[in-house]
Amino acid sequence: MPVNISLPDGKVLSELPTRYRKLALNIPRTSVQFISSRWGVFINQSVEIAGHVYREQYVEVTSSDLSLTLSSTTPVIFLQVSLNSTHLCMRYLGPDVSIPLHLSANKIYHTIYIEPSVSLLSQLLSTYSMLSELMTAFSGLYKSTLELPYSKYSGTVRVELDKIKNNLLTGDARTKYYDNRIADFTIAYLDGVHRRSFQDSRLIALFDTEILSLIHKIESSPELLFNIEDLAKNMGITERALQNGFRLKTGLTVLQYVQQLRMSKAKTLLIRSELPIADIGLEVGYSDSSFFIRVFKKSTGVAPGRYRSTFSEV
Repeated sequence: MPVNISLPDGKVLSELPTRYRKLALNIPRTSVQFISSRWGVFINQSVEIAGHVYREQYVEVTSSDLSLTLSSTTPVIFLQVSLNSTHLCMRYLGPDVSIPLHLSANKIYHTIYIEPSVSLLSQLLSTYSMLSELMTAFSGLYKSTLELPYSKYSGTVRVELDKIKNNLLTGDARTKYYDNRIADFTIAYLDGVHRRSFQDSRLIALFDTEILSLIHKIESSPELLFNIEDLAKNMGITERALQNGFRLKTGLTVLQYVQQLRMSKAKTLLIRSELPIADIGLEVGYSDSSFFIRVFKKSTGVAPGRYRSTFSEV
């Protein structure tokens, strides 16, 4: 069970306190980790079933934002289900890859990770060609953070997840049930991705002008708010189709492109103006100056003040 999250120090328990018992998995041999501290509460439950792994992570964040990292000691492909936003995707994670997680204060995050067995994924390769890139990554030949796209899931999927968590079968029947349930869950997701991929390729061609117009708007005013859901809805296409079309034109997602241009504009303002750093953050679209500083430092490797002093002297 290699997927893990880096956490600040806190009190660690191997069972759930009474107030969290309703979150307990009804699956034998479930491993439980409960951590609490001033930053909040973290619950990790994981269990191996029929060669697959089922994991739930629940996080309560208290008064300040929390930055974590999702990582893995070995290559793994998993389905990630966000119960908060009803999103589902399939991702690759390996020793060469880590995924930053920014959790906002005073919020609860509840995520499920299902790791299908390698044998199941290998059997699906011939039918679902989009798996090939992930499986190449899994074999260690490709070093990147890869994922099959997010999709919004229906109430039916939530019911299926509840069945995985709460069935009352025992012995061999339980093992066969889980094997079939997780296989069906994985195939249903891949079928959805396959259908959307075909539909989106046709839609992208139809909305080429609109995507080019969006790129121009971002280049002109990167400080504006670009909400993917609203943009896609206004164009009459799916969020995935918009992101795919945008990536074909720029090589980046909408968010990555916006951030790249914001950082470029911030660098120019730092060197060519005497505006305070907080005002520069506002100019490029960040109302929270501390968040702007974090994003800038992550992008350039140095804080805005250091960047200004270094390059102003050149």
